[in-house]
Amino acid sequence: MFKLIPNNITKKSSPKLVFFMLSLFLLVSCNNDTNNSSTTNVDTKKEETVVEVVPFEDLDDPEFYKYPRLQFTMQSVRDESDSVWSMKLDGTDLRRAIHPKKMFPAKPGGFMRKPIRSPNRRYLLYVGNRALNIFDFKTSETIKITSSPTSSNFGWSKDSNMIFFYGQHELFRYTLSTKKTVKLEKYFWAKEMFTMNDGKTLGAVQKNGVAFYDYDGNLIKKIELGIKDYWKTRITITPDGRFFFIDDTEPAKIFDLTNPPNQFIELKFKEKILAFYADDPYLQKKLKFRESIFSGPMILGPKAKFLYNRYSGEIVRYSVDSGEMTTIFTGKGVTYPNNYSLMH
Repeated sequence: MFKLIPNNITKKSSPKLVFFMLSLFLLVSCNNDTNNSSTTNVDTKKEETVVEVVPFEDLDDPEFYKYPRLQFTMQSVRDESDSVWSMKLDGTDLRRAIHPKKMFPAKPGGFMRKPIRSPNRRYLLYVGNRALNIFDFKTSETIKITSSPTSSNFGWSKDSNMIFFYGQHELFRYTLSTKKTVKLEKYFWAKEMFTMNDGKTLGAVQKNGVAFYDYDGNLIKKIELGIKDYWKTRITITPDGRFFFIDDTEPAKIFDLTNPPNQFIELKFKEKILAFYADDPYLQKKLKFRESIFSGPMILGPKAKFLYNRYSGEIVRYSVDSGEMTTIFTGKGVTYPNNYSLMH
């Protein structure tokens, strides 16, 4: 679990302390030169991690692509803008994608809606300055797609070459290699749209259930799930389109969409969550009388083994099998983590 803390050394140091610190610095520098190490090798598993020493993502490192990651936005007290961060799904290997001054060089910026990383992890699709943009982490180039996105429903194709997004009662496809946008002939509405990792299917959460479409907007199939109030629900789907999480009632449910709609897992986490936050009377009071026990958007991990959620600035992981809760991230000296999504 990480605790990001600001560097609060402000008192005037004594000459002896200055000499000691200078000697220590030279010793560490020599050791680093000898081992030819870099900041990407900083141990991010320590309990307290200063924001400035968290390593940046290395897109040229094959190890970076081996495991799914949780991406989120967060602002350090030393920065003027939100930044993009990611970590492994167990909370280890915290990294910053890029410094915010490289992403927003002209003036402080931010993310109006949840940014989505491309499957090859090179690009970021986000809404900022009232426009839908693609940011290239390798070149620091920003590509403006449209100045009038109407929803946060957008996503990437598996090959990271196409994005799908909504306009005013229209659905568009943008191709990165040609930089051309086309309107799909067939429009479908979605409360939430997901791009599946088969490279050819779009998932759409609609009234009463989930529908699947091809890249031209043709309906493939629709599964009725009896969603009661789809405007208020927290919903998410695994990248393979198999498992679907819905939080419209207590307990919440995970459906296996490859089986009949009555095949689901009930998530009876309420008592465990209340016990987990037993030392927080304010949160206890809020949770007891809330219709949903969960807070904010949900992320359903690969194969529906874990759910990820946020409470009071913490990112928490739930085991679907046991209901066990684990805090995998706690921020200090930073704003609350927000806008999280799965990098698969």
